[in-house]
Amino acid sequence: MPAAVAALRLIALTGLRREEACGLKWAEIDEGGHCLRLSATKTGKSVRPIGTPVLHLVRLRTADGDPMAIERTALSLHRYPGLDEIDFAEKSLYTELSTRYGVTLGMVSASIVAAPPEPGDAELLEIDNSTPCLIITVAPRTATDQVIEFGRSVYRSDRYDITVAYRAT
Repeated sequence: MPAAVAALRLIALTGLRREEACGLKWAEIDEGGHCLRLSATKTGKSVRPIGTPVLHLVRLRTADGDPMAIERTALSLHRYPGLDEIDFAEKSLYTELSTRYGVTLGMVSASIVAAPPEPGDAELLEIDNSTPCLIITVAPRTATDQVIEFGRSVYRSDRYDITVAYRAT
């Protein structure tokens, strides 16, 4: 990654001023504390939180070789260390979460909206930009109510039917 791109990314993700980003020293990076401990800013010493590492997993789902959906998910590598070393082309995400990390799925809530795909998604799904898709956003939780992942998937609406069942409570 070019240095200018890395600097802009750092500024965007941390809120640092340009001078602070360009003058950042290795000693000011506290990985364990997930923060930057700046020794000299316009306002003096400053602590800036930074996020934990995240695995961004993107999978193209097919049926008989035809693209059906693009699934994107983000998972905390702090919570699931080593998850980024697994080849998910051959493995199930939830089987690995269960066997390696003891994750038990609790509740899943989903938002489903119909919308046209982004141009890159339309290309991957081999559809026209104006073809409606089902955009499904999920944040599954464990049995103890911790968020497992955040996912956003794009499904071809011409290839799916949705059936919903309700139970009286």
